[in-house]
Amino acid sequence: MKPKKYEDLLRAAFGLSAGKEIGRWGDPARLANTDVFSKGNLSSVKIGTGYAIEIFNDAIINKGGLDDPEHDRLEAFPERVLSSADLAGISALIEEYDQTVVDKYFEYKEGVCSPK
Repeated sequence: MKPKKYEDLLRAAFGLSAGKEIGRWGDPARLANTDVFSKGNLSSVKIGTGYAIEIFNDAIINKGGLDDPEHDRLEAFPERVLSSADLAGISALIEEYDQTVVDKYFEYKEGVCSPK
């Protein structure tokens, strides 16, 4: 399990609209922290991960130009997060989302995530 990847995903998503990097605990619900990524906080991890993915998906989908299979693939991620039985499953989804979505549609400059 990779708690740092969880924190990084949330921090990037919540910083996306602000145009700046947010710090630990910097999101409105204070979920962007590796300490949250624990078995006892599975519901919070699912909520934070799903919401972060929705923020990224919104930025991609509103830009337009997606074909139907890619649109459907992006839209499936939040449901997959909610269906995850444990932290290992969520960790794998975060890794997949980061590699196949964030890396494809976003870039980082000076710690700030923005659309390509």
